[in-house]
Amino acid sequence: MHVEKSRPTFFFSASPSPLKVPELLASVLDNLDIEEQVYAARVCRTWSELAFDRIWHHLDSFVPLFVLVGPMSRGADGTWDFSEPIQCADWSRYAIYAPRIKIITFIDIFYGKWVSNQAFQAILDYIPPNLELPRPKSISKFTTSTTTEIPQEVSMISQSLQYLNVGQAYLFRGSSQPDCSPYIGAILKAAAMLPNPSLETLNVGCYCSNAALAEAFDACLTKHGSRISNLRAALPFHDQAWTSIFNLPNLRALNIAPLDTNALPSSEEILYKIKTMVESSSLSESLELQLPLPPSQYLYPQLIRCLLPLRSLQTLKLHVTSPLSLSEAEIRGMGASWPKMRELQLSTSCDWPGGNQQKMGPRTDLSVLPSILRHFPRLEELSLPFACKQTIVAPPAEQVPASVLKTLNVENSPTPEAEQGAVEAYLAVVLPPGATVRDRSYGRVTSFWRRVAIRLARTRELGQTVDSEDESDQPSDGEDESDQPSDGEDEPDESNDSEDDTAH
Repeated sequence: MHVEKSRPTFFFSASPSPLKVPELLASVLDNLDIEEQVYAARVCRTWSELAFDRIWHHLDSFVPLFVLVGPMSRGADGTWDFSEPIQCADWSRYAIYAPRIKIITFIDIFYGKWVSNQAFQAILDYIPPNLELPRPKSISKFTTSTTTEIPQEVSMISQSLQYLNVGQAYLFRGSSQPDCSPYIGAILKAAAMLPNPSLETLNVGCYCSNAALAEAFDACLTKHGSRISNLRAALPFHDQAWTSIFNLPNLRALNIAPLDTNALPSSEEILYKIKTMVESSSLSESLELQLPLPPSQYLYPQLIRCLLPLRSLQTLKLHVTSPLSLSEAEIRGMGASWPKMRELQLSTSCDWPGGNQQKMGPRTDLSVLPSILRHFPRLEELSLPFACKQTIVAPPAEQVPASVLKTLNVENSPTPEAEQGAVEAYLAVVLPPGATVRDRSYGRVTSFWRRVAIRLARTRELGQTVDSEDESDQPSDGEDESDQPSDGEDEPDESNDSEDDTAH
């Protein structure tokens, strides 16, 4: 009997291409630049939808959007206007792309990016009833305008807004700063008039202030206080604004420069307000203070003691125009109070325009660096001006605490009296492998600390190279060691290396 063997049957399931999976395609498009995204939008309908979402996600000028309605030309003053009336314009392309805009960043000082008020008003007058201006979730505006006219950005403030960053564009140091408070106040007032709280981040900066701006700022805090978690305010505070800050229940990050430099309060008054703020914001994770106060020997220690209850702090940046001298006991107390600290910056200068620009000489000795690393085991970035007025000796390696420090910024540290080689040897032992030294101070590239940073980075790089070569060049059993370099063989001379290299 003959039995015919049946052939096996294979079933192939049609699996979609990875580039047709929306999540994977979105990940690919997120890693393309704007020009590549434009090419991707031409592939197919699926790709074009996701690509256009990214192309139009962020807008830095109204011109690319309004030119979809009608042709525009730039005038002699650098602003753009419609070349012809738009009463009968085709709004179909505007309808496709305007809803995709989620982030807007406008900077006044960039020439040739702005539409005229006439063009903007034409858009408001003739936009079809079924369309509207973009409703972004993030608006950033940096201005030098002193006009009292209603800002164009006000028309885009809606319940979708979660991030508002409005501030005065900083001009060159020494030049007079314009009074932008009416412009900034108008934007804050519009945000405060929203029906429901929506802002999660509020950044405000203005070098001048008046009653109208202070009232708008306080109204904005009152309206959105239940949702704000990140607040940056660099403008002269009124007492009511302090009270509003005290009542932000979800505040996690605070950055303030709250002083009127023309009428500075006493140290006792500002310390009392900061202490009250700390009591109401005990869960804050990030704090930055700009305090251009008259120098006082006891101000810095008192300020630090006021901040010790903030046990959740991970970032602390203080800019106080007063001397600072950290003792072993103070470092121990700070480390015990801030066990999660990752970034610590204690500066004795303040860059707030119009304030006290004096840079106080540091009094914290470089020898306390191991203590700081010991009591802040999670610290990744330390910025602190050090003094080194005596000979410094590197401690034994076994006495150096383990650390995860990545960056040591010695900005505004004076030239030590110790030898450069001794300072390099000390830092080479105390700092963990991979940590870098930075000096962001303005000045010559060949300054003492800049040279130390360069030489330390170079020495560590050469040391790693030598170590790896030593391991690879070890002779195996039976190998003739006569091929190894002799003790008298010339070594490369590093003495001619340029000191103009950039420090890591």
